[in-house]
Amino acid sequence: MAPISSRSWYKWGPRVIMVTAALAVLIILLKKVMDVLVILWWRPLVIRKIMEKQGIKGPAYHFLFGNMREIKEINLAAKKLETLDMLENHAGTLKRVVPFFSLWMKLYGKTFMYWFGPEPNLYIMDPELVKEVMSTNFQHYEKPTYVVQIMNALLGRGLVTAIKEDWANQRRIVRPAFHFEKLKDMMGDMAASAQELINNLETIIKDEGSYAEIEIKQHIKNVTADIIARTAFGSSYEQGKKVFQVQIKLNKMFEKVLHLLWIPGFFYIPTADNRKLWKLHKELEKSLQKIVQARLDIVQQEKGMSYGNDLLGLIVASSEDSNSPNKAHVRLTTKQLIDECKTFFFAGQETTECLLTWTLMLLALHPEWQDRAREEVEEVCQGMPLDASHLSRLKIMGMVLHETARLYPPVISVTRVACKDMQLRNIFVPKGLSIEIPIISIHMDPDLWGEDASEFKPERFAHGVASACKHPLGYMPFSMGPRKCLGQTYALMEAKVVLVAILQRFTFCLSSNYEHCPESGLLLYPRRGVQLLMDTL
Repeated sequence: MAPISSRSWYKWGPRVIMVTAALAVLIILLKKVMDVLVILWWRPLVIRKIMEKQGIKGPAYHFLFGNMREIKEINLAAKKLETLDMLENHAGTLKRVVPFFSLWMKLYGKTFMYWFGPEPNLYIMDPELVKEVMSTNFQHYEKPTYVVQIMNALLGRGLVTAIKEDWANQRRIVRPAFHFEKLKDMMGDMAASAQELINNLETIIKDEGSYAEIEIKQHIKNVTADIIARTAFGSSYEQGKKVFQVQIKLNKMFEKVLHLLWIPGFFYIPTADNRKLWKLHKELEKSLQKIVQARLDIVQQEKGMSYGNDLLGLIVASSEDSNSPNKAHVRLTTKQLIDECKTFFFAGQETTECLLTWTLMLLALHPEWQDRAREEVEEVCQGMPLDASHLSRLKIMGMVLHETARLYPPVISVTRVACKDMQLRNIFVPKGLSIEIPIISIHMDPDLWGEDASEFKPERFAHGVASACKHPLGYMPFSMGPRKCLGQTYALMEAKVVLVAILQRFTFCLSSNYEHCPESGLLLYPRRGVQLLMDTL
């Protein structure tokens, strides 16, 4: 074979290189196209067939968008519903907040498939199946990546968003701060904030005359923010108030773009709203950095022997405990402590705000229960602020709060993703399948709660939570299993302190201007507020 001459190489060599490079690029592009087709077409087709063979059906998958167009159309139709009619039967909340679930459940039963874009979701309502996912085999079901990414943008990598070993370590460190014995020492701070609320409401009523119309949601937002600032930061209370005002603005901006955050990388696109988010986030981080570092310096520079008895101090002390017998104990970084502070606010303020606002709406709507709760408060507290010795004796108030959390749970749904192929009772769950647990739908299921499931009946909790429902796990406003909300005791304690203060001083009913518009963003809230007619006793 004759060797290639240098003249031939100069003539054909560059062309060979260009063709080879073009083929390489083409192969890479084809692989990318194939990967996209697998995600958007082949995988949905395979999973749909797997689930249909098991008798699980649902709305048809549409390329790229899944069922998102149907969800949007159904939601728009639901928002045209008359609002006040929902007050007599709270099942109307389902038709407004999750109308697509209500429709699909009628068509396909209580277990069905739907598609969030190309991502498959298995909707389950059986408490036994929920127990498998959230408790028995919780380590094999993680929060979806897109949910973690969205919440990371708001809360960082605190306890709510942490996963696996990081979550386990954070929970070990944070849990002692929420023991009842620690929390009861914070009731004085809670009562001080509640008294400021009472003073503000009394001033409004005095200025406007008897039965002044007051939009109570904003006042509850203020008092819960004040309480978390006092109990989380103690001596840094004034700084904490300013920090949480920034976080309130951040949360509002976040909800504004929430419907777009499922788009990969959207948070990093320099839109006008995103630039505002980035600015607020930077301001929040900088302020919290100062508070956390100052607290660390107290002991490290020998300025004191304790980090403080507020939530931040208790968690710093637990994190810095070098004598911890747990070999897996890893100190929290300053960044993690900052993220825990963000989590305090979201879990301690936002959720309690929703619970209290809905409770006041329901007590205004049902004056007989308002009277019963007030009589109990008068008998137990004797005109004094609530203290720890009173808590266990407020049975009626506990019933009212539980019934409110049943009808209007702050978080209406949680999602988990199978980390590997799993067997969920008689259902084979392929790796990567999301499990949708619709808390609000489970809470109003007549098969679990009886034919009066959509009615406000606090008496169903007269003998405790476990016996209120036909299934002991049918009630989960604070989730369930190892990832159950650590702040449940704190939230209920805070709610009782504020409710006692209000019931001791005021009587109230719903204003004719109130429009019942439950809406779900990050949490379930009254879109147009709650207008009460309030008067002093």
